Amino acid sequence: MKRLCMLGMLMVLSSALYAEEPAAAPSAEKIKSWVADLASEDFQKRHGAEMELLKAGPGAQKPLEAAATSPDAQVRATAQRLLGKLKLSSTSNIDYLEVIPTELMIAVQIKNSASLIENSKQTAVGKLFLSEDLAKVRAAIQAEMKKDPAKLQVATKWFDRFQGQAMLSVWDLNLVAPDQMRVGVVVEITDPNPKQVLGELLKTMNAADVQNQTYKEVDVAVDANSGVAAALIGKHLLFAPNLESAKKLIDGFVTPGGFKQSANYSQIKSALGAKPEFIFAMDLQAYMKAIAKIVPGAGMQEMMAGAGSDFKLLGMSTTCAGESFEDRVVAMGGTLTGMAAASRPPAGAPAPLDAMVYVPPNAVAAAMTYLDGALLYKGLLEYMGGLQKMMAGNVPPNGPKPPDLETAIKEFETKTQIKLSDLLANIKGDTGYWAVLAPGGVLAPPDLGVMLTCADAEKAKAVSDALVKALNAYSLQPAVQDVTVGKRSIYILDLSKLGAILPPNFPYTISWGIAENRIFVGSSQQALRKQLSYIDNKTPGLLTSPEFVKALGMMTAEERKGQLMYVDMKSLLTVGATIGLPLLQTQITDPAAKANLAALPIPEKLFKDIPPLIVSSTYRDKNVETVMRSPLPPFLIAVLTGVTIPIIQNKMNRAGRAEEVPPGGF
Repeated sequence: MKRLCMLGMLMVLSSALYAEEPAAAPSAEKIKSWVADLASEDFQKRHGAEMELLKAGPGAQKPLEAAATSPDAQVRATAQRLLGKLKLSSTSNIDYLEVIPTELMIAVQIKNSASLIENSKQTAVGKLFLSEDLAKVRAAIQAEMKKDPAKLQVATKWFDRFQGQAMLSVWDLNLVAPDQMRVGVVVEITDPNPKQVLGELLKTMNAADVQNQTYKEVDVAVDANSGVAAALIGKHLLFAPNLESAKKLIDGFVTPGGFKQSANYSQIKSALGAKPEFIFAMDLQAYMKAIAKIVPGAGMQEMMAGAGSDFKLLGMSTTCAGESFEDRVVAMGGTLTGMAAASRPPAGAPAPLDAMVYVPPNAVAAAMTYLDGALLYKGLLEYMGGLQKMMAGNVPPNGPKPPDLETAIKEFETKTQIKLSDLLANIKGDTGYWAVLAPGGVLAPPDLGVMLTCADAEKAKAVSDALVKALNAYSLQPAVQDVTVGKRSIYILDLSKLGAILPPNFPYTISWGIAENRIFVGSSQQALRKQLSYIDNKTPGLLTSPEFVKALGMMTAEERKGQLMYVDMKSLLTVGATIGLPLLQTQITDPAAKANLAALPIPEKLFKDIPPLIVSSTYRDKNVETVMRSPLPPFLIAVLTGVTIPIIQNKMNRAGRAEEVPPGGF
């Protein structure tokens, strides 16, 4: 793993790859004389001519093409070799998906960093950051950065030089033998002189014991101490933890095709949107095989079957779509099992969207899915059983004990006289939850609600009765109060009688009631009564919310049939700023910063154009497709965070352990 952490240093390996600043283009006569020198018997003269012809670039192509047909075998072979190098060095626009190997396990690609940043400016969040409302905040940030102009200049220079395409790829995640891993990174240098850029990098670091090799007309530098390798093909920098990985990437440049031509990519591409700016792809089966090698023993298969993740492929993408970011996830080629199967609605079941009529119209967050309690119980048992076996075979004797779900269930059933499997089998249908901002003000905890659908009204009553029985069984005295409201019973849980099951000062009084075949749970009696009044009055719930309707308008008809999640980001950001900005004001001591914060518009105005977050997940054949439209790109942020945090942590760890830095200073 240490080699993977060295990838950021690989570009400094080889002086053979980097040259001084380019001189003026040579004349046609000079190029002609160098081509003639290819026939010289003097090795130094021939070698010097080769180097000069390579530096001449495209201007030497036609003379070399003529020399490639020379009757002199030596001249002919040298000219053909130099043409191959020139062809690679002039490689410009190429999709890195065509370069990485077909047998790919993991790929992370940014299509174009500059384009992603520019398109992000057109989203609602981008426009907010660039708005006049935040002009003083931007100016303050810029002023702070300018306090150290030298560092700012360096940071800006290097940022400007890497605004193109970038790709991380893994095609053999050998965790047992890290030296045999096959991993590679390709980045595009957007500076007009890539060799000069890398030459400057070389001056800032020390590279020791570098060995230069040639592979398919590409110069490759290998550090003898670490084994890491680097190569420059035109404006494309390749680096890898070992020479074999670097060679595989070079093969992709010599003969493009790679992963983009594979059946796996063809399947994933169909569900990733028209113009993805960020792509993540994974061969799940290959990844699980790699993990299984370091987690031996029984249990893995049962655990994965219980979770329901027997999919073959996973693909993610991010696209700037109007005011939102559109993230897509597709899990392909699997049969739903275990807990995952419990959330798949049967054919002909109503769309979860229909059940949104039961969600309060002022909900700031809501989700609606399907739940088969019997399948959930079966999948949970299988998952926990597999986890228990896996931990039992891999955790040391003095390590944590594996969870014993079956014993816990038996204890529950003995104490309550309730058969848990029979209880959960009653739950079958739409299941949802929601949050509503509390009427008591922004500092008050929000009202929460849950809805469970049962097969019929009789089974709903059975579930409710079982809840009463179970809660009373775990309390010193009856903890559930039955209150009649109109023609309906409301059950109120007295938390004070449950002992230490819940934390002190728990802000909610759990209550529930039954409406036909559905059980509604509220975080307070008042919240529950309000919810039940919506149902009795047949209020169309969240379907009357303008923000929710607007979010639905961004979805296709097929997406509206899927499981849904909705978050009113405008309201949540407004609440957060209403609470957070005054607190921030009290902690800041800089008068200018305090003035800038005070000059901001009220939160309602500041976030008035922030779109909601909405997620749809649908099942098609053996695929699960999820679409998320959000003010921020969560998948891109998550992946970049996952890549950068280990690098930062590694640098911090190495800074504290100077003796572990390998020879050469990197």
